Amino acid sequence: MSIAGMSAGVSTKTVSNVIAQLFARRAGEIGLDQAGFCARTGITAGELFALDGRISGDKHLRMLALAEHLPLQLADFHLSLPDLSHAFPDLAALWANCRTPREGIAAYLKYRCVIGELDFVHFAQTPDRLQLDYVNEGAWHPVPVSALGNFNVILAIARYLSPDSTDDVIIDLQGKLPIPPHLIERALNARIRYSQERNRLIYTSRALDRPFPLFNVVPHDYVAQKLDVRRQQILAHGQFLPQIETMLHSWMRDAGLDDSELALERLCEHFHISRWTLSRRLKRENCTFQSLLMRVRGEEARRMLAETDLPVREISDQVGFISQSSLSRFFREQWGISPSHYRAQLR
Repeated sequence: MSIAGMSAGVSTKTVSNVIAQLFARRAGEIGLDQAGFCARTGITAGELFALDGRISGDKHLRMLALAEHLPLQLADFHLSLPDLSHAFPDLAALWANCRTPREGIAAYLKYRCVIGELDFVHFAQTPDRLQLDYVNEGAWHPVPVSALGNFNVILAIARYLSPDSTDDVIIDLQGKLPIPPHLIERALNARIRYSQERNRLIYTSRALDRPFPLFNVVPHDYVAQKLDVRRQQILAHGQFLPQIETMLHSWMRDAGLDDSELALERLCEHFHISRWTLSRRLKRENCTFQSLLMRVRGEEARRMLAETDLPVREISDQVGFISQSSLSRFFREQWGISPSHYRAQLR
């Protein structure tokens, strides 16, 4: 299945841009500069560096496809909670202060959407054993980078909360990573098996319910309340905006959309709301109608540059830019590259 085929189902979900920053740095090591990275993934410079920024699921999937060609190293994965605290301080603070290892892993499952909500974990447990199957929603072929990253976090939590205990760990990964398995085994003290049917972590320990001696309920509850708010914001985000975005994409592909006033009028009629209400609901999601419309026009232009041989001038007319120079200026502002250069990079 193509990326284009998957994007409609995942574009309403998001992933922290901290992950994209990691991949962008690695892309630079193979000679793909920021402009090239943004062009290949569709991630804008603003999205990449925004404070507490989020990347849409379809763009994250493009980035995972690019990850197959990046020189990933063990250091790229958060192998300890102190490492994780640099990128996600609230999460690390909570996960390092739970009553038991089992509660710590339960907190991971509850709040992992702060890192990303595109994937999910099937969880089964017994008194001494945990089994977690990792699934990346929309992944069209096995790329185990995200799975290993998540399994690293789980192990870091369990081992931090029970530092003197022994455990047995088996990690199955779909596909392969550009890292020899024995290096991962040594770093994680686990058995690694590539090219398996599923991404699975099997963790066995008799200390899963052993109390963490340094547990402190006051900071635990304080951080948990902060993360509850953040979690609700993420889960609520996009419930309205993606509906509008999908509709604009559909209209633009069917008959073009060069009249912004007509688009606004059609949206209000469809949702049975006033312009003021539409504007207010978009503002809740830190967006305006004009910025959303421009984003859709830009994304449709990118699609047409990739999928058709139409001249740039004709594409700019079809998606509603007032001129070819206006489209070129928008491309450079968003992706640091001209439309012609973008098309050339794909061919």
